[in-house]
Order: sequence, then C-alpha cells, then structure tokens
Amino acid sequence: MRHTWDAYYQNTNAVIYVIDSADDSNIKAAKNEFFSMLLHNDLRDACILIFANKADLPSARDVGEITDLYGLHMVTDHDWKL
Repeated sequence: MRHTWDAYYQNTNAVIYVIDSADDSNIKAAKNEFFSMLLHNDLRDACILIFANKADLPSARDVGEITDLYGLHMVTDHDWKL
C-alpha cells in the first residue's frame, strides 16, 4: 500500500507519521519511508508529527533515542514534532 500514499498528498497541511517506539525491527524501513515521503513536492509545506506509539512499554525508546535513530535532526525543511 505504501506505493499509493502519494495519491493523498495533494493539499496536505500536516502529516502524522506513526512509529512503533518499542520495536526496533522496522526502524530502517520506517526511516527510509519517512525520508522518501518528505521529498514529495506536495508535502513541501506540510508540518510533520511523528507519533511514537507504544511509548508506555518498558522497551520503548525515549524521544532523544528516536530522534537520533531516525535522524530527525537532519529534517530542516519541515516543522516537525515528536
């Protein structure tokens, strides 16, 4: 279904990107999808909310760890919040 996401990008003001903060098995794929999404021209002005799901679990990463793992400090062309 990911290949059809861009059909919904036109006139988008904000994106909520949900990640599993307690599962490390999909970090690489989720990070790649996140950065691919940000390159789309229709999202150039969109604000981004990264929603860290399952943050209540003992194995969940904290905000600093997620920021580092996903390289969010490199996102300078969008307003974003985690």
